[in-house]
Amino acid sequence: EYRVAPPLMLQQFRLYRRDNVPVAFVSWALLTEEVEKRVQSGAWRLQRADWRAGDRLWVVDLVAPHGGLDAVLKDLRENVFPDCVFKIVRLPVNSGGPTVDEVKGVKVG
Repeated sequence: EYRVAPPLMLQQFRLYRRDNVPVAFVSWALLTEEVEKRVQSGAWRLQRADWRAGDRLWVVDLVAPHGGLDAVLKDLRENVFPDCVFKIVRLPVNSGGPTVDEVKGVKVG
């Protein structure tokens, strides 16, 4: 609930559909520097107030269980956040810890 309710209430999500069937879900948060540091140290649980507290854009959840991740990232870069730089956590497929990637919207130089 703590990862789903806040972005739904704040309209900080996108649901992708194919033939009217949900195929992917993305949520994002606007973090303060302090909360960003906390997240980067591994404290992933955001408080309700953290979701729209700052100007540091993070994709919190990106779920595409049947593929299509590249298309979702393309849409985020081109349509949702074309003027922004955002961070996204990638979980390893086989081993190792999570990594943080910085992604630039298409209009960012």
